[in-house]
This record gives sequence, structure tokens and C-alpha cells, in this order.
Amino acid sequence: MSRPITEEDCNAAGEHYNSPSFAEGCKTAVVAKQRFEDARRKLTPLLQAYALGQQLAKEGRSLPTDCQSAYDSMTSPDASVKVDTLLAMEFRDVCLEVAKKQAKRVIKENEKRAKDAAKQARKQAKLDTH
Repeated sequence: MSRPITEEDCNAAGEHYNSPSFAEGCKTAVVAKQRFEDARRKLTPLLQAYALGQQLAKEGRSLPTDCQSAYDSMTSPDASVKVDTLLAMEFRDVCLEVAKKQAKRVIKENEKRAKDAAKQARKQAKLDTH
């Protein structure tokens, strides 16, 4: 698996060593390695788009509208750089997922601040009346 071999190399080794089982095992390994490489080649851009969407949303504290705007600019017919639609969708989906969680967190933080401010105002009002 770790050596750069082809099916022809497997056939030659099988003939040279008179071992059909070695040749078959070797061919199976070559095919598995090719399939793994094909899958890696297809998945790598998707994983990169996922990571980029996640990074943009987290570091930029993006809102869902920011994610949609980025997606729209990527898929626009007049975009300066053409992005594969599937990659753009992966980027948008993970960006939206993270941004929605952040938006909920921000809303909760704002509600807590509002409650704390109201509590502080009531406290101050009591002090002012005494």
C-alpha cells in the first residue's frame, strides 16, 4: 500500500514469484489505494469549504445574513472568481449553522444585559427614594 505500484507491477510480481494469491492481493491493494485517492480528491475541497465557512462565521461573528451574502457573491453570474456550486453550498450551510448558534448566544447575552440593567435601575431607584 505504501509503494507506488500499478496492477502491471502486481502481474509481473505474480508471474516472477509464481504466486497468484500475491498478485491478487497486490491488485486489491492497488485498487483500494486508487479509490481512496479518488475519494480524498473529491472530499478535500468539501472539507475545506466546510472549514472556511466555520472559520468565517466564528472569527467574523457572522450573522446568518452575512453567510447568505457570501454565498450569493460566490454564486453570482458576475462573480470575479467562479466557485463550484456544491462547495459554495457547503460553505453556506456550515456558516449558517455556526452563525445561527452565535445569534442565539448574542440574543441571550443581550437579554441578560437588559435584565441586569433593569435590576440595577430598580436598585438605583430605591436608593434615590431613601
